[in-house]
Amino acid sequence: MNKWFNGDIRWSNTERLSNREYHCPFCLNKVSSNTGYGFIVTFEYSDSRIGSKNGAIYICPHCQYPTLVILDFQFPGIPEVKSLDHLPGVIKGIYEEARTCMSNNCYTAASMLCRKIIMNTAVSEGAKTNLNFFTYVDYLKGKNLFHPKCESLLSTIKDKGNEANHEIEDVTKNDAKNVLLFTYYLLLYVYEIPGKINAEIPG
Repeated sequence: MNKWFNGDIRWSNTERLSNREYHCPFCLNKVSSNTGYGFIVTFEYSDSRIGSKNGAIYICPHCQYPTLVILDFQFPGIPEVKSLDHLPGVIKGIYEEARTCMSNNCYTAASMLCRKIIMNTAVSEGAKTNLNFFTYVDYLKGKNLFHPKCESLLSTIKDKGNEANHEIEDVTKNDAKNVLLFTYYLLLYVYEIPGKINAEIPG
């Protein structure tokens, strides 16, 4: 996940908390923190009993960014795929937005953005503009721009991409994760690996 800004953060009136290990969604390090702000969540059971749970906003000791933690739930969550360094500007922006949506549990939005990335990738590789999604997928397939073993996953992406745009039901976390993972490997193959090789070859 992109940081909101680059600067030194100084938190006021933090308290000492019980130590917690978690993956920071901002710097992506596995950290251990005992600093932040504690709170209590009060809720009502289905039988009208009242319960409560402890929660906290932990401050990452590495990047100083906050993460909300309640039991096994944390927000923001961890993006399912890594950031990439060698993407075209437009695609990079959409890809980072998709990663952010996934970490914020916005699975339908993440799937729709991945659909847009796949279409943009096809156009950047020579496909004509203003075609439908399936035509772009077939174009990428014809150009051998993804591994043949990914074809079964690709059919899922076709279905889920269509559902996200035209159907009522939301996309599940697992479906969105698969779509984002395929998109990551596509971008890795088309842009990231060639970009790294070209950067390392002396000019």
